[in-house]
Amino acid sequence: MLKHILLLLNLFQVFSDAMIFQHYNNYMNRTTDKIYSSLLFNKLSQVISVTKSLESQISNLLIEICRNSSKEFTGLGIVFYKSLTNLPYLTLHEKKLSSDLCFSDINKTLLTISEYSSPYHDGFHFIDIQAMEITHISQYISPPIELINDLNLETVIPCGAREMTAFLTSKINGILYVGLISSDKNIKIFKNGIDIYEKVEV
Repeated sequence: MLKHILLLLNLFQVFSDAMIFQHYNNYMNRTTDKIYSSLLFNKLSQVISVTKSLESQISNLLIEICRNSSKEFTGLGIVFYKSLTNLPYLTLHEKKLSSDLCFSDINKTLLTISEYSSPYHDGFHFIDIQAMEITHISQYISPPIELINDLNLETVIPCGAREMTAFLTSKINGILYVGLISSDKNIKIFKNGIDIYEKVEV
């Protein structure tokens, strides 16, 4: 009889230990899931915050250019990039640029080269998004026409050649944004084949 009681006690202890372990394991899994979820949420929040801040910087830059432009303003197109590896482009000017240009002052340079009197007013200008500085001016760009297969053209047409080029270019890997200002001060920003910002600045 004593043997049976001891056996039952041992079985009960084993069962209790198993239940305790299971509860502990479930608790740890829930805690780990919460930690991972919290870390993921924080990381996503940081990415969203940086993205919004970057988009705000770009839109503010374009607005500032509009507000300070003269009657000779021709409009402009800016490619904001991390890498130019996948973007076909050619310069529209001589390799040696005017010594009057100061690439470190983005606003001043873009305003200067966007007037009819400037030999650099045509084409697109490139800004390295990490350094936030101009690296190329007056460039002819030719995004692959095959990109239209993954895009909804109805969102952009009817439009001009510069806008279609910006629309397609924004889909290229390494290109983060393409900003446009028309001669009548209509601002657009494209990202990944989507018009994410539009404003008419009078």
